[in-house]
This record gives sequence, C-alpha cells and structure tokens, in this order.
Amino acid sequence: MKHRMKKIAAKTVSKGSTIRLLFLLCTIPVLMIVGCASRPDFSQIPSEIARDPTVAAPYRIENGDTLLVKFPYTDRHDEEVIVQPDGLIVLGVTGEVKAAGLTTVELEEAIRSASSKRLRDPQVFVTVKSSAQKVYVGGEVKTAGFVPFRENLTPLQAVFERGGLSSFTII
Repeated sequence: MKHRMKKIAAKTVSKGSTIRLLFLLCTIPVLMIVGCASRPDFSQIPSEIARDPTVAAPYRIENGDTLLVKFPYTDRHDEEVIVQPDGLIVLGVTGEVKAAGLTTVELEEAIRSASSKRLRDPQVFVTVKSSAQKVYVGGEVKTAGFVPFRENLTPLQAVFERGGLSSFTII
C-alpha cells in the first residue's frame, strides 16, 4: 500500500511540475514581446488637447446675440445691435459688418477698420449683452421654458431659474 501511495505522489508531483514548466515557457515569451512593444510618444500632444482646461476658450459671437458697441470718444455712435440671421450687424458709422463667428476682440478690430473711413483713430469696445444660446427646461418644473445658457450652468440652477420643481414632483 505504501509503495502504491509513493507512485501516485510521484505522478502528481511530476504532472504539477510539467504544468508549471509549460506555463513558464509560454508566459516568458509573451512578457518579453509585451515588454518590447513600442509606446506612444506623448511629447507631441496636439495644442487643442494640451490647452489648459481651466481657461475657457474665447466666446464666439452667434446669430441672435445682443451686442453693445461703444465708441468712447464719440458717444453719439454707441449702439446696441442684434446679430442678424446672416451673421451681420449694421452700425450707423460703418454699415454692415460680419460679426458671427468672431470674438469680441476680432469684431472690435473689424469695426475699427471699417469706421476709420469716417472717424479719425477710432477706439471701439464690443460687449456681449446677452447671448442667443438658450436651454429648454421642461417636465416637472413650475414654469417650463428657455433659460439663457452660461458657462458652468448646472441642471439644478436651470430648474430653479424656471421656478423650481412643481408640487407634483416626487423626490
């Protein structure tokens, strides 16, 4: 009986050793291949991705935005205008100027250039009074409707701007 137990134990040890040996022989080449694989070069990240996420991109004027155009030294030319559906604004001193898609600084330069025909060394400041961007808040709110969109507007803030939750809302 003892002799038979030794034979079974010897077979078990040899089978276990063989399995471990095969596992190592298969694993080592795989690890070597994976270890030698090339890695991506992160030193050349595109500028769009590398941009600081805490700094917001400049606002681009859109159709429907309300703009304040100020000429500090000639107040009579100050105007409040709405960007038309074709992206243009019309000023008394310049006529039509393309505004949609530009930042306020770019629009100031375009107006300065166009108004220099009538004004000597014009100074111009453009401010976005109200944005055309809006979000719709509906459902179980007191008053459904549009809310002017602004950066970092949370859904809860939008709900409260429409009067909060309705009395039928189950929380």
